[in-house]
Amino acid sequence: MLGQARYSSGDYGCGGHPEAVLIQDNDVFFVDESRQAVMRLGGEQLAPISEKNMSSFFEDFFKAGHAKYVSGYDPRISTYFITGYGGTVDGYEPQTVGYDVARGVWQSKYSFTPDVYANQNNMLYSAKYTSGNNIFWRHDSATRNNFYGTAANSEVEMVSKTSPSRVKVYNAVSYEGDSALWEMNPGAKTDLGQTSGTITSWSEKEGSYYASMPRNTSTGAFGSITEDFFVGTLSSTSDTFNYKSSLRLSRIGLPTVSGPPTGISVKVNENANEILSVNTSTDVIQFASNLQEGDVGQDCTISVTRDLTKSTEDVMRGHYAKIKLTNSSNAKHELYCINTHITDSKSHHPLGQQ
Repeated sequence: MLGQARYSSGDYGCGGHPEAVLIQDNDVFFVDESRQAVMRLGGEQLAPISEKNMSSFFEDFFKAGHAKYVSGYDPRISTYFITGYGGTVDGYEPQTVGYDVARGVWQSKYSFTPDVYANQNNMLYSAKYTSGNNIFWRHDSATRNNFYGTAANSEVEMVSKTSPSRVKVYNAVSYEGDSALWEMNPGAKTDLGQTSGTITSWSEKEGSYYASMPRNTSTGAFGSITEDFFVGTLSSTSDTFNYKSSLRLSRIGLPTVSGPPTGISVKVNENANEILSVNTSTDVIQFASNLQEGDVGQDCTISVTRDLTKSTEDVMRGHYAKIKLTNSSNAKHELYCINTHITDSKSHHPLGQQ
């Protein structure tokens, strides 16, 4: 016998994807592809749960043009799974994401992309049509990360962005967990285009695991460093473009170069020039052109900006860093948090300071 009809505000529907409708206890989940939304009907309220801090993800999810959406619910962990596959857009990949119903948050992406889910005796099962015998998966299996006979990795990616307006040096990384089997592979990435080396072993200290942050390994330019050198008064000499400093250049540390520099720009009191040579015995600097008249016989500061182009020239630095830890073990492991040790980059001036 049918009960009374109930109505909820909102113009949504499953459209051409009735296979995506899932009824679990008093909740109904479905996909509205035309509105790029994943919906939940519960407690007489219809809500687009795909908008909970995941709007941009689901825009890409639905742009893939998936031919089919299937969903399942694991009552042991109160998690709703939605899988899209059979996309028509080049480069698409089948995807599964999980929504924690109890907490109301999307908690993870998953490596399994089944063709069908089933809930039996309070247990979630899924199946994928393959050529072998491993087509079924029971989602409380003690063998982790092995779906339908195919091994997968656990991956956790985080963004370290404390004080995002400041450029920071990333000195070390650590995590709190119950094993040393996590690896930082591939390396960390910063917004300056750097990629660090990998970390495959950790030092355990009081139940946490630590490692120094490897230096940059990427090629090409990935930022620059500017250093200022006060060279005292520069006076003209009898040689063209040669100027004598009133200070001992050997004590200043001004870079000594031979010929026009590559990847280095020079300014004398904010006026562009080039340093061709530095003679620390005579305290004479040879420039590529004459100094500005206002700079001759006056106190001068030379600013040297170097492009960072060598793979091992710089430590990892940036406004933020992306760090991904992977674990290939098929046993259960817990990871509580990932930490970074940072210091301010000395070559960067924080906002509001000179």
